[in-house]
Amino acid sequence: MPTHNNWLMGEPHIHEMMTDPIVRLVMQRDKLGPADVWAAVNQGRAALRGTEERARDVA
Repeated sequence: MPTHNNWLMGEPHIHEMMTDPIVRLVMQRDKLGPADVWAAVNQGRAALRGTEERARDVA
């Protein structure tokens, strides 16, 4: 057994979560695929960096 488990100590990495069977079942129930979730993650990352706001200022 690993000495460090991100699921028990802190937060797991997003890549770990995306391969978890329970997470996959919840995504399936919600009619989402990995591409949908990654798109939302990338959108959130961009918003945190402020790139979306800058893009709107240019438009």
